[in-house]
Amino acid sequence: MSATVFISYARKDADLGAASLDAALKPRYAVWRDVRGIDPAQDFTAEIEKAIQAAAHVVVCVTPDVLRDDSFVRREIAYANYLKKPILVARFANVPPPIHIFTNTWIDFFKGWDAAFETLCHWLDGAAVASSRSGDAPTPPPDAYKAYLEAMYADLVESIRASVFSNDMLTLRTVATSGDVGGKTRQLNPKYVPYTLREAPAPAPPSEPFPSLRAAYDHAHCQGRVLLLGEPGAGKTTTLLAFARDAAAARLSDPAQPLPLFARISGWNAHDATPLHDWLAGMHKLDAAALRGLIEGGQALLLLDGLDELGGSRPVDPNDPSKGEYDPRERFLKVLPTTSKVILSSRVEEYRQIGAQAALSCAVRLERLDDGQMAAYLADVAGLWAVVSADAELKEALRTPLLLALVRVAYEDAPEDVRALRGKSAGDLNDRIWNAFIDKRWMHEQARQPDVPLPYTAQELKRRLGMAAMWSMRVWGGGYTHIVAEVVDGLDAKHVIGLAERLDMLKFAGNDPVSRWSKLRIASYRFLHLRLHDALAYLAAVRSLRDTNENVRSSAALALGQLGDARAVKPLIAALGDPQISVRGGAVDSLGKLGDARAVEPLIAALRDPNEYVRSSAARALAQLGDPAVEPLIVALHDPDRYLRRLAAWALGALGNVCAVEPLITALHDQDWNVRLRAAEALEQLGAPAVPRLAEALQDPDKSVRHSTANALSRFPNHPAAQAALADYRAGKIKPREE
Repeated sequence: MSATVFISYARKDADLGAASLDAALKPRYAVWRDVRGIDPAQDFTAEIEKAIQAAAHVVVCVTPDVLRDDSFVRREIAYANYLKKPILVARFANVPPPIHIFTNTWIDFFKGWDAAFETLCHWLDGAAVASSRSGDAPTPPPDAYKAYLEAMYADLVESIRASVFSNDMLTLRTVATSGDVGGKTRQLNPKYVPYTLREAPAPAPPSEPFPSLRAAYDHAHCQGRVLLLGEPGAGKTTTLLAFARDAAAARLSDPAQPLPLFARISGWNAHDATPLHDWLAGMHKLDAAALRGLIEGGQALLLLDGLDELGGSRPVDPNDPSKGEYDPRERFLKVLPTTSKVILSSRVEEYRQIGAQAALSCAVRLERLDDGQMAAYLADVAGLWAVVSADAELKEALRTPLLLALVRVAYEDAPEDVRALRGKSAGDLNDRIWNAFIDKRWMHEQARQPDVPLPYTAQELKRRLGMAAMWSMRVWGGGYTHIVAEVVDGLDAKHVIGLAERLDMLKFAGNDPVSRWSKLRIASYRFLHLRLHDALAYLAAVRSLRDTNENVRSSAALALGQLGDARAVKPLIAALGDPQISVRGGAVDSLGKLGDARAVEPLIAALRDPNEYVRSSAARALAQLGDPAVEPLIVALHDPDRYLRRLAAWALGALGNVCAVEPLITALHDQDWNVRLRAAEALEQLGAPAVPRLAEALQDPDKSVRHSTANALSRFPNHPAAQAALADYRAGKIKPREE
């Protein structure tokens, strides 16, 4: 039977009536009652909402614990009201129901079970319910945002349902971190002068790990202003979605609660640094002025997901590189309000690359799963935990909730197939797990209507979406999960995207700018997870390096650098032999970004490329590779090719390794004046260790070398040798040597 009666109750008071009512109703009706015994703050599923959707009636069991702030009951009432489900109030103690069902007629079981039960069954069978209570019944204050909150709640439920690891058996824990937030939180003046701010006091930091995000948010030190950090796949988005859902339910029950506003930061216009209230108002179709007042007045709760998805540095003007670059993540941190409650999520590594800190009160990091959590999550899939736990490296790789959940979904019917994952690199592991997940979802969808073939096979769908992900990276860069229909490979993008949505791979994300600098907007779609985007884009990019079209090959080469997958080193090295300059240049740039020592010798060879752009790009790439590039570059200082020697000197300066001081001093006597100039500039970058010998370049026959050396020495005002050499040079005591 489908569920027709949903029992809502406080878990702590189950024995006061809900359990007995459940047992009494089951012989006559299909009943759904949540018996998971899970902390509401750790409920990452949409199971409750799915059951309410299927129910014909909702019965709320009123007991003393129902009015607790974090009770599931508040969520259940809010969603049932939104769906306009009939709500019947069954009191098992002499306590008032929650305010939003206070006017419903009460059935008092504590006054007489048998009569109350028959009355309840009478109404469940379709009899007219008695009129609502009146008189002393309180009237909930009207909430101008009720329609917005209900729509938000429904959207959050759908997002949670589509998330990969929305499973109640997986409990996530957070731990406080230090040095990740900059404070500067402000709060409303207690005397309530509207929008008058003062610096908030600094409470003592927490001393213990937080059991949940809710516990961190409620802690006195955090003041409702939290930075949520985690590794890729740690569960940041799902945790924030679940928190937002509960916040929406709280506001629907009590208009005095802050107004929750959930947003994915990837949709923010960093180029224009759009004010937060304008951006959120446009996204949620709210009044911008009113929203600004709520935010500045501390009456909003901003739930901002994915700071890292804004990506790294961008040019201020893509048509004029001389105007420099900016970090969109840093710009976003600058527009964060200082008064409202905020939860901001980001990947750990990307956040710490910014060079600025969020003005929040505390930072917490989602911890990796331990053996106990993993074993509990996989316990009901026969043999799966045994296979995973038998391989230490595989078990370590699966300690993130996302990958563990994917393995569960993809291999629950054949746990022995997990053995094929052993010994794989991180990239191969990610690809294989996602492929298995997509194949299983495709087969499940096809089985629903076996006589109606899906428009594309799973392989065709993955190929087309992979190409779309790769092309979109050319517009938006790495770390971005969106694609637009216009870049989908194939004539019928509508069917490609439609099938991907059915498989929960894509979701409509609104209208994004055509590029990160354009005001023209176009419909975009967001991948289920950045790891899925990257898995598909990587395979498409490697395949596209062999395409006959130059633009496709160059886009593929650039995308591989943005993806940051070490497996790309070998195909990118092969691309250094491509006949097209744009492809070789893209491969060189990407090898620098990947920072793999295997690329050193091929990049040294690229310093001899016939094209100047490729040569200079190779030098920059070598400078990004760090210490492994030092010795080969020192050897290159003696190469017969003067252009290679110039680039090698420049790269050694950019690397900043003092081992290059003596070789660069030798290069100060090179026959080519440009090599001597680059060597002098490099020695300047190497700092004080180079000063005593740098002064020798003041005798160079070439005026530009002498001038550059003098400028370099002037950068060391506290170095006696540098200042003495400069004084002699300016006094004419140091003469240029002859060629």
